[in-house]
Amino acid sequence: MKFAWIQTEKAHYPVSKLCQWLGVTPSGYYAWRSRGPSARARFDTELAAEIRRFHARSRGTYGVP
Repeated sequence: MKFAWIQTEKAHYPVSKLCQWLGVTPSGYYAWRSRGPSARARFDTELAAEIRRFHARSRGTYGVP
């Protein structure tokens, strides 16, 4: 979450200052940028797609009519 915020704010402030304010290291931020999504993030993406499919298959209804 901290690294994502740094990513959005780096256009306005230096990365080193943002990292200092949040108590993280710049090397940690740059390592985060080069990593792919975590296993949990991939699972959440797949689950959200499945939920959308079920919702569409039920013609957009939710719960018991």
